[in-house]
Amino acid sequence: MSHEEENRRVVVDMYRNFELGNMEVCRELVSPDCTSYIGGNVLDLQSWIGFGQMFMTAFPDGRHVWELAVGAGDYVLLNGYFTGTHQAPFMGVPASGKKVKFSATIVDKVVAGKIAEHRGDFDTAALMQQIGGGEPANRALVERLLAAVDAQDWTTALSLVSPTCRARIGANDTDRQGWMELGKGFYVGFPDGRHSIDEVVTAGDRVIVFGTWSGTHRGEFQGLAPSGRRVSFSFIQTYRIAGGAIVQHRGELDGIGLMQQLTETPAAPARRERDGGAVSRAAP
Repeated sequence: MSHEEENRRVVVDMYRNFELGNMEVCRELVSPDCTSYIGGNVLDLQSWIGFGQMFMTAFPDGRHVWELAVGAGDYVLLNGYFTGTHQAPFMGVPASGKKVKFSATIVDKVVAGKIAEHRGDFDTAALMQQIGGGEPANRALVERLLAAVDAQDWTTALSLVSPTCRARIGANDTDRQGWMELGKGFYVGFPDGRHSIDEVVTAGDRVIVFGTWSGTHRGEFQGLAPSGRRVSFSFIQTYRIAGGAIVQHRGELDGIGLMQQLTETPAAPARRERDGGAVSRAAP
């Protein structure tokens, strides 16, 4: 058996055993240091396995059908399709019982008999259209993110965002971790903070959210000591979704309105003068 043929056998065997749930065999065929590139996501071995298990949980009878399997040096190219029955929730879409079929292309690098690098692409749009997802699923993903942020469940929030995501919030252009840190700063200052969604607009891979954020100033925020004041300000957020994860975020909020609520001097109480009951304001 040639070097290319042996590499092809390793790759095809790995996917077949994954479909059958033979995870120990799969781990023997994949390097512990394997890096996977799926859509806009960069995953380590455990995350890649978790991604695949998500598919197999939703489509337990799922199978890959390879129409082309070619080896070239250390690389193996697989091209074909995935088919299965939607029997459990997937990316926010409840089980539909529908049979799906969508194209898939994989390029794996094999080193010393183990998959050392994986690159995969599949027709996400076709899949979501077949199970009734697409825009509704994208909206559900964003709503899950906002709920996780309000619950200060940062682990769940991070899991919904691609590691390569870029976020622009006001003048801040940051990565996924920086975005989460900005959010944490708000909840330190306003631990009861909540998003209230007024309107959601979906268009292809984009989700736009209009709403109001409110909370009570109980912790330090941007150098301001806790005031106990209740604040509320409007926001607009735009998200782009790819491969079931948020890959781009843009947020604008009424920062001037927020700071005015935190720094303005409360109006003095009215008092009545003794000379005829005229109303005046107490001096500050």
